[in-house]
Amino acid sequence: MPARQSVPPRNDAGCEPTLRDAWLLVIGLLLVLAMFTGTGYYAWHRHKTSQAAAAAQAAAEAAAKAAQEYAAGSELTFSGAVQARNILLIAAPMDGTVETVDVVEGAVVEQNQPLARIKNEGLATEQANARTDLENAAERVNTLESTLIVARLEASRAAAEADRSRSEADRFDRNARREEMLYNEGATPRLRFEKAKGEATAAAAASEAASTTVTQANDRVTRQTAELEAAKRILDEKTREVEAAQGDLNAAAVNAPVDGVVIAVKIKPGDEVTEAANTGIFQMAVAADELQVPIEPPDPKAAAVLKDGLPALVEIVELSMQGIAGELKRTESGGWRVDFKAPDASVKPGLHAVVRVKLQ
Repeated sequence: MPARQSVPPRNDAGCEPTLRDAWLLVIGLLLVLAMFTGTGYYAWHRHKTSQAAAAAQAAAEAAAKAAQEYAAGSELTFSGAVQARNILLIAAPMDGTVETVDVVEGAVVEQNQPLARIKNEGLATEQANARTDLENAAERVNTLESTLIVARLEASRAAAEADRSRSEADRFDRNARREEMLYNEGATPRLRFEKAKGEATAAAAASEAASTTVTQANDRVTRQTAELEAAKRILDEKTREVEAAQGDLNAAAVNAPVDGVVIAVKIKPGDEVTEAANTGIFQMAVAADELQVPIEPPDPKAAAVLKDGLPALVEIVELSMQGIAGELKRTESGGWRVDFKAPDASVKPGLHAVVRVKLQ
């Protein structure tokens, strides 16, 4: 008989045992995966819940702290630089080149004190020409005054000579008439009469000449007087021109318009400046004791509790001194500043300050 071959056993469904085991393994893996997934989700959800709770607690603590920090009676602290409250810009009075700068930043100056000098070649030339014209006009006046004095002396002498000649002519005329009468009566010789008549004629001619000289001398005096008056008018005009030119040159000297403190010097010798520039070549603090410290709130909540008129205390970092009373003010741009008055000259722009604002 032939040998019997062995046949692998079958299950009830007619499937081989290895396929069933594979399915069981897959199902088991899926169950394990689902279990780990659920555990991970639970842990993640619990972590997120914990984070949310911590964040809520932190927000509540921050709100409580903010409420306490910005409550009435508390203080807000700021820092900033001391600035002048009233600033005056000083422009260049004319176009030109800066010749000298006579002050430095921080200098305390008085009204009309020189700050700088600007050189303008055109104005210097104009002033020199005007002065030359003035000197020429003055010399002309002096010459005419001397000439007029001489003319008046000559006129005076001519008048005196004319008076003498007239008196002499009258005397010779009387003598000639007397000699003529005597001659007609035969009481004097003809030659004596003719001599007297000739002397009278000559004296009359001399008197007429002297009168003409007086007229001419007086005419010269009149002309010289008119020329002198005209020369004096020109001299006055040239004097005004020199004064105007000197005034322009004086304008080249930049002077302090008021008492104050120089807080910025924008020029140095050799710089070209123009009158049209509106930035100013100097900045001056007017009323030097009126100062301010600009401040910036750290957040909107702090900004919301600030208001005009809140009291403040300004402490100067560089100086060992008590705090200075100040007052909170809103600026035109919507920012904030603390205004205060300097107790002495040591408190000035450029120093650093710590400002404490008391909320109300």
